[in-house]
Amino acid sequence: MTLTVEGHKDADFDLLDPARAEQEYRQLLEEQSLGITFLHFTTEYARHNGHADLLREHLDGVAGA
Repeated sequence: MTLTVEGHKDADFDLLDPARAEQEYRQLLEEQSLGITFLHFTTEYARHNGHADLLREHLDGVAGA
């Protein structure tokens, strides 16, 4: 993400609003946290499905069905 201030390609720190920068930083952290949570949920779901599949294969003797 490139921050721009009128007349400047890469904004000078003196021209940036600290409150806005803090708000954008917190928003970025929240978005990453949601992504990490989704990734964790997906991997745990896949892992538990694998365990259930192994248990089912052991009980009914059919592999890959």
